[in-house]
Amino acid sequence: MKKPGSRATVNDIARQCHLSAMTVSRALRCQPGVKADTRERVLAVAEELGYLRGSRLGRPERPRLERPERIQLICGSTGRNLAVFHSRLLFALETLFTAADCECLIRHSDGDYRIFTRMLAAARRSGAEATLLIGDFPEAQLDALQLAFPGALLLDNPGGSGVDATCGVIGFDNVAAARIGVAHLIAGGRRRILLVSGERGHFFSAAIERGYREALAAGGIDFAPELVINTDFSGADAMRRVCALLEQQVVFDAVFTNDEMAGGVYRALAVHGLAVPGEVAVCGCDALPGGELLTPPLSTIELDVEALAQTAVSILFDGGTRGRPPRLELPVRLIVRESSAPSSGNYSLE
Repeated sequence: MKKPGSRATVNDIARQCHLSAMTVSRALRCQPGVKADTRERVLAVAEELGYLRGSRLGRPERPRLERPERIQLICGSTGRNLAVFHSRLLFALETLFTAADCECLIRHSDGDYRIFTRMLAAARRSGAEATLLIGDFPEAQLDALQLAFPGALLLDNPGGSGVDATCGVIGFDNVAAARIGVAHLIAGGRRRILLVSGERGHFFSAAIERGYREALAAGGIDFAPELVINTDFSGADAMRRVCALLEQQVVFDAVFTNDEMAGGVYRALAVHGLAVPGEVAVCGCDALPGGELLTPPLSTIELDVEALAQTAVSILFDGGTRGRPPRLELPVRLIVRESSAPSSGNYSLE
């Protein structure tokens, strides 16, 4: 029996759930091998017993300010070229925090172990009352960050199966983004749709391929493996790989990609004399400012970074991480421009 006023432990949760302490520990850290209903039961009991005290999994709780005065934003890139998207998110966050009279510390890690350890040591010494983790981190480094900063908010990264139960996760429904974009191309009469994705195994790449496959299936189109190519997320690599595909005489009449790679796709199509959208329609994802300046202007799926920043700030200021941490996927929307105009039917795929 737990003494009145004492802190709840993993063993207390295990006894109430009729589970082993090991299973409870794995459930609290959202590790694989635990059934979803078991994890939900463990989290519910943990919250009931006060174990998720301040979202710190029973660790001593620091005095909580109504609004943190010092906040650190730690952005990871792991060498992937997503700088434009994440720079917009960082700017939106810094603007909101500054307007709220918060000191904002911005740190970066590119995946290099030595740089990461120095950055982590500095972050520990910062005295920041709240931490936001943004973008890509190698799995071991993300684990270390979550251990160092329990209750952090993880933005634009679903965290995988090992994300700490204390860590809130806020991102976009990338599966829906691809499903909506590809369905739009299919509705325009396109049947051979090329997916220009990022690095294989990256969470964004996996999500948009899933949405791509779902849209094809809903449209009655068979999946063709040769119509999925992976890049390093840069426009230059997208251009090289699309050119290589065209040189192999692989035929397609539409492309779904992200906005940063779309410029490379446009260039590859121009080099091979293919007109957008007359012969190949293109739809991007991210709604980066440069997309509407392409010729023709790029249709895209908007991932509203300002809405993501506002949601994170609201959760942080309103105490949304005090109980069970949030797991949110923000909605996306299609912006139709000239690049995805319907097929005229004049271009033969044969």
